[in-house]
Amino acid sequence: MKILITGVHGFIGKKVFDQIKYKDIRGIGRAKSKNVRIKSKKVSNKNITIKNLLKLNFSPDVIIHCAGSSSVGFSIENPYLDYVKNVQTTKIILDFIKKQKKKIRLIFLSSAAVYGNSCSFYGKKLRPISIYGKNKLKSEKILIKNSSRYNYKLIILRVFSVYGIGLRKQLLWDACNKIKRNNNQFYGSGKEVRSWININDLVKYIIYFIFVKNIKYKIIDISGNDTLNNYEFLKKVFKIFNFKKTISFNNIIKIGDPKRQIFNNKKVKSLKLKPKINLNTGLVEYIKWFKKLKI
Repeated sequence: MKILITGVHGFIGKKVFDQIKYKDIRGIGRAKSKNVRIKSKKVSNKNITIKNLLKLNFSPDVIIHCAGSSSVGFSIENPYLDYVKNVQTTKIILDFIKKQKKKIRLIFLSSAAVYGNSCSFYGKKLRPISIYGKNKLKSEKILIKNSSRYNYKLIILRVFSVYGIGLRKQLLWDACNKIKRNNNQFYGSGKEVRSWININDLVKYIIYFIFVKNIKYKIIDISGNDTLNNYEFLKKVFKIFNFKKTISFNNIIKIGDPKRQIFNNKKVKSLKLKPKINLNTGLVEYIKWFKKLKI
């Protein structure tokens, strides 16, 4: 089996590449920094274009499409670039698949952002409120529309809040940096709810979908078992740091940030997939890693 990973230098793509112990594996994507670049002959540090994909001279059986923007904030500041990174890159992958002479399994890393504020215990509807979420949904629709036409097996993983060693963005990274600066101020109300998954559990799930023979679902939500509001989340972070200040929220809601992203794990349970890393353990590991960084 030949496996191709797009966005291989990103937070998720790099972890997938590192943990798949497989001979015929390749990766492509542009590293933002030399510090995060994977040094391997099996990895191309180039932008994802049809020309660069064909230059790999590699016809995969499985494509794990991790490439794309992964930040609501970035999508607001750079809406066109977010479209290019998410939608245009997905179209390029589709063009590449069309040129292959065999059936490919495509695993697309989407996001819970496609639900917007509609993701709760009471149900979910596709109502993205951020440019990032809208572009992820556009990518999903393009892939669903063409899966039968171009004869590829499609699996869409809508990933909830991912954290873990190597993450340098979003709430956890922001909190650690603020604590380091003796800052206890945060955006929002603290009542925003998130469902968290450790990167190592996410990768375990992705690997499952590479090799499982009978695909029960085309679209599946992916998270761990830990769902809590941002206040409770930050309390855990403050406690691990032994940071004594009281958490303060400014009640300013950032554009595109949903009030709740709550995971329903019925499909995951039916597949007998269980996360191994609880949030407390994962946070301790992350904070140990963060304290060793020279920033």
